[in-house]
This record gives sequence, C-alpha cells and structure tokens, in this order.
Amino acid sequence: RKRHWANCYRQKAFINTNMYVEAFHHVLKYIYLNGKVNKKVDKCIHTLLKITRDKTFERLIKMTKGKKTKKITEIHKRHLASHEMTMESVIAIQEGIWEVKSSRNERK
Repeated sequence: RKRHWANCYRQKAFINTNMYVEAFHHVLKYIYLNGKVNKKVDKCIHTLLKITRDKTFERLIKMTKGKKTKKITEIHKRHLASHEMTMESVIAIQEGIWEVKSSRNERK
C-alpha cells in the first residue's frame, strides 16, 4: 500500500498531491467552516456538499464561457501531440508498466 502513496515511490509522477490536499483543507476550514472546529458529522457532510455544489457551478461557468485554463490548454496540446507519436516510442516494461520516449529528446 505504501508504494502507491509514499512520495519516494512516485518520483516519476511529477505530482505533489499534498499541496492539493492542503489547499482543499484550507478552503474547507477557513472559508466554509470559518476557522472553527467541526465536531458534527452531519454538518461536515453538509459543508462538503456545499463545496461540491460551488465547484460544480464554477466548472460549468468556465465551460460555458469557453475559457480554458492554462492547465487545460497544456493538456489539450499534449493530447494533440500524442496523435503524432508512433508505437515505436512506447515500450512495455512489465504488465501494466509502460515507458514512453519523450518527444522533446527527438527534437534536439
């Protein structure tokens, strides 16, 4: 189990999920709970549902306006670039483990 979560085992993932968790905790505690300690499960569930509702509306507004965030734009660019990749750049290491050659190395 620790191999899935410990950062030392996920060095090639390039994602620090702790930052996202801590940012969410800050929003939960200081914006939705006004810095107070929550002791009731029903209030906590109600607060989480409010956050979900607000995030869903934020996402719908962004999608309706057609504005893409920098992150979404980058994902879209990488997706389009992946269509130009050949199967020779993908190597199966083990069952469920793949290695993909970087497209940046080929351009140099």
